[in-house]
Amino acid sequence: MVEEGHFAGEEVKTKLWELHGRWDTLKAKASKRRQDLEDSLQAQQYLDVVARLSVSWVRGRSAGLAQEVMTNMFPALLFQTVYKL
Repeated sequence: MVEEGHFAGEEVKTKLWELHGRWDTLKAKASKRRQDLEDSLQAQQYLDVVARLSVSWVRGRSAGLAQEVMTNMFPALLFQTVYKL
């Protein structure tokens, strides 16, 4: 349309230029979102490993130690979490 001298050729050209700019912006945002999601996945996978190792460590201790932790330490940790100390 622009090359053929259409009466709305300049308007089409302007809109096309704006569309390309918006497309580039969208691609940049999508790329950033992808990177954020990949970072979140990596953090989640790390925390999963830490949690599994922690569970394994607790299970490896004697029943008495696990009972002591749950009896003495867990209530204090729960209290700190609830009251954000």
